[in-house]
Amino acid sequence: MRGLAIACTLLALTGSVLAQPSPPASPSHATPLIRLPNGDYTVPMKALLPAGTSGKVTFHPQGPKTIVSVFVFGNQKRKFNFRLHGGGDCVRSGVAPIPLRPAFGGQVSQTVVALPIEKLTSSDYVVDARDATARSQFAEACARL
Repeated sequence: MRGLAIACTLLALTGSVLAQPSPPASPSHATPLIRLPNGDYTVPMKALLPAGTSGKVTFHPQGPKTIVSVFVFGNQKRKFNFRLHGGGDCVRSGVAPIPLRPAFGGQVSQTVVALPIEKLTSSDYVVDARDATARSQFAEACARL
């Protein structure tokens, strides 16, 4: 009987701990860049809308420039526009965005930008993906550096 009472008490305590909501993630928190063995950097692109668009962005240093490669998973019939911009906010860009080459889902977009990797990794930059065919004004996915 005593064992049953202890089990019920533990179950009640565990249930109340699991029911508590976790604190929301900070929207300005950047996912840390991962440095690859070849010297490139990569960061995941996370979905912002229920469509679930996601992917990854890779940065390849080229002296005073950087090659930005964006890959979006998903439907190969959907074309995406990509933008690199400062400000750290995927919804509103604080400065004029740098357009990156568009690509279809499942393909890689590669663009050389006139920014050194040190500038990109030490500032609040983001890369966003937008549906090119729908002329969407909303980012569907975002990678925060």
